[in-house]
Amino acid sequence: MQAVSNFFSIARRACQSRRRMTIYRAELYFQYFFILWLLANVSSLDPRMIFTKEELTLKSVMLPEGVHTLLFPERDYNKIMAVGKRHLIPLNFHSPSKAPVERNLLWAECIKNEASANNCNYEVMLAHEREDASRVFLCGTDGAETLCCDTKPSEKPPVCTLADDLKRIQKSIRGFVLKDAEHSALVESAEGSSLYVTYSGSQEFVGVHKFGKNRVGPANHDKAVVLPVEQHYLGLVMSKRKDEPLQDKVYAFYKERNKDLNVWSSTWLPYISQFCLADMGGPKNNLQFTWTSQMSARLSCGDPMSKRQFYEMVDIATVHAERWQDTRVYALFRNEWDMSAVCVYAMQDIQDVFSNSPFKGSDHQRGRSRQCVADSTRLSMDILKMTQMNSEMEKLVKPLKNSGPLLISHHVYTHILTDTDSAKEHTLLFLTRKCGGVDKLAVNNSTAFIIAEYRPFSQRAHIDSITLHPSSKQLYISSHRQIVQMDVADCNHYGDMCEECVLARDPYCGWDSTGCTATTTTSGKVVQDVNSGNYHLCRSSLHPHFSKVIDRSSMPEMPVTLSHGSQYVLRCPMGSHHAQYSWHHEDGGVTPCSWSSYGCLLLIDKEQEGAYTCVSEERGFSRVLARYAVKGSATSARPSIGLLFWFCALTALIQIIT
Repeated sequence: MQAVSNFFSIARRACQSRRRMTIYRAELYFQYFFILWLLANVSSLDPRMIFTKEELTLKSVMLPEGVHTLLFPERDYNKIMAVGKRHLIPLNFHSPSKAPVERNLLWAECIKNEASANNCNYEVMLAHEREDASRVFLCGTDGAETLCCDTKPSEKPPVCTLADDLKRIQKSIRGFVLKDAEHSALVESAEGSSLYVTYSGSQEFVGVHKFGKNRVGPANHDKAVVLPVEQHYLGLVMSKRKDEPLQDKVYAFYKERNKDLNVWSSTWLPYISQFCLADMGGPKNNLQFTWTSQMSARLSCGDPMSKRQFYEMVDIATVHAERWQDTRVYALFRNEWDMSAVCVYAMQDIQDVFSNSPFKGSDHQRGRSRQCVADSTRLSMDILKMTQMNSEMEKLVKPLKNSGPLLISHHVYTHILTDTDSAKEHTLLFLTRKCGGVDKLAVNNSTAFIIAEYRPFSQRAHIDSITLHPSSKQLYISSHRQIVQMDVADCNHYGDMCEECVLARDPYCGWDSTGCTATTTTSGKVVQDVNSGNYHLCRSSLHPHFSKVIDRSSMPEMPVTLSHGSQYVLRCPMGSHHAQYSWHHEDGGVTPCSWSSYGCLLLIDKEQEGAYTCVSEERGFSRVLARYAVKGSATSARPSIGLLFWFCALTALIQIIT
């Protein structure tokens, strides 16, 4: 109730200050403290468990500067390839203490031309693994032109040569200057490969560009416009249809600066654009080399109950399905209060908007086709005029099943990554925190459960990228100068009882006859309930041999002897943050426990002799975690409070403040 009182006290002061503030600022002030109070009292937003660097099995390798891509050209997940500006850097986690050796990348075009060899200053801007796993596709620019080629990372030194299927890409991209940190997609085919690249900002070329057999790009923006379009791209998603290859599309997700300068308007608006892979641009002198299939739509991500909307899209991740309609896109959003949200969109819903929605502010495009065509250069003049007039949809793309966000959190998340379990029944999300942590979540229908928070760095760190090796479940987290390898299917951390394993609700983990085991390493049946964590399955008649009973009631008591006037801190290990912890005295007294980085603490003195038991309770499942037998000593001593107590008290105070 004290938190409620403090909240309303702050709210009253905010309202009383309205004479000195604008109405707008006062209302925002009120909302800000309300949100902070609300989030501080919602425990479900907390991860169930927290694992620090010391508790995790990690391997760490120092990185040279300028690394921007991680690839897996070998089957061994301990050997990955980092791509720098001018080097390929093999990283070997079998020997993480050895400094990686940079391999200078040689451009074949520079080697054959001695005149330009000394001026070969191409910096790699994008890299993709080829369908032939032994090759890597690279593109680099020297600020004036772009080169694209193939290389074999196993070569010493690696030489970048032009493969036959890349010649059309190279011919069409040479005069285009790539930007750093943009998104790209390589589409390989027998007829010739194509490359799709984003270009962010407010410059003339902002948009999505296609290089290959047909060079296609965005329409030139009108330079006379007072407020030019500013777009920042967050990812490309390919949607291929086995039954209708002509309808293959690429979707671009981006945020656009809001042109509405109203003080109530958001700075950014989230968008998605659709492009046909078969698009060749319009005929000569009419949208030539320009997209004819581009259509755009706003994305919606908000909580219907609180009417809070999230407009700034931060990152996206995709879970591809066998049927293109079932593909899911998970988008990470942020609002003006630095709160984060995750919304999920179904490819079928996205396509429905582009197929059926009216065009924004126009009733004159009813005859415009929404289908991809085999030859866009033969489109009628009427259709091309409609394309030039407007390509934005009236309807918004809403989250799956018209639901709200999967997650709303007060943490500032920066990246999102997706994966599925071995049976592809459950989706997992990995969200990186601004401070350097990583949250692992399990998606259940329209909600997400935060399984754990990992803290792989000893200090605060800015995470540059996060990558998962899908078969081994090894997660690679890179900061400015360091990359950490972590096994996110390490199930031993959850406990040594079946109930503890099931309560974890980790899709990677299940209980078998040996313990809490990774589902990727066992072929037998395991006890697992990702959706609700029903630990009663452990004692079910269907699985009588799965429950490994540990009788902690017979756990030996740790003796504690106190002299007259002295004090002692009893410590109890704490695991799940969703459990309630308490100390039980032999006389029937119960003392609730509060969190500390050292566990559950209880300060006692000589007058409080007897047996103490620390018990945790989570959803009806109780566990004895520690037992102490406290006895007094006849030896007199000066009253003192141990240094451990003061240090722990200070730690707890800092946690409360922050």
